[in-house]
Amino acid sequence: MMYPEMVMEMDKFNCYEHCVIPRSFFSSIRLTGVAIGTVVTIGSALVFSGAFEWMLWKSQPTIVWGIVTVIAIH
Repeated sequence: MMYPEMVMEMDKFNCYEHCVIPRSFFSSIRLTGVAIGTVVTIGSALVFSGAFEWMLWKSQPTIVWGIVTVIAIH
């Protein structure tokens, strides 16, 4: 069962996901090229997913997430 405040937070995220992310992605692809834009997007997805989870659901990312993110960035 979802609580109303969780639904509101998910609606905000869905708006961000469908409005901001595509525009940012395609404008960065136009400026940097497909290869660089795709690599940066895939690499930054780990960082942003952990940050969003921490902000929205107040659950701190695990140590495994931290290790995997550091390995992916290097």
